[in-house]
Amino acid sequence: MTESENETYTGPERRTRDRSLGFQLRRRRQEAVENDRRKDLKGFDIAGMLEMHLDACKTRRAMLNLLERWLAEARNAAPEAQDTDYITAIERSIEVMKSAPDIESAICILQRHDVDA
Repeated sequence: MTESENETYTGPERRTRDRSLGFQLRRRRQEAVENDRRKDLKGFDIAGMLEMHLDACKTRRAMLNLLERWLAEARNAAPEAQDTDYITAIERSIEVMKSAPDIESAICILQRHDVDA
């Protein structure tokens, strides 16, 4: 390696972690996930819920079945208990799950959306 290959970049080329290791899902890491209870949660952590079901739902079809079951339960709830934001979040998650190359990619896309929102 030359000296220029060992330099760290301070611009947009700098990466915070080595991406060649694959996806690093939040709850699969060996470190504690910090939860700040004081922050205002406007959305739903669908990605976190899906990640918790990775061991039970190993295929895309199984994960889609889980999301569709959640959607049916949300739509069939009593009118005063229905939350349109939750229903919209699940519908979006279904679309992401269908279009992503695999389950882990879909969860990462949803996590990124949660951070950006």
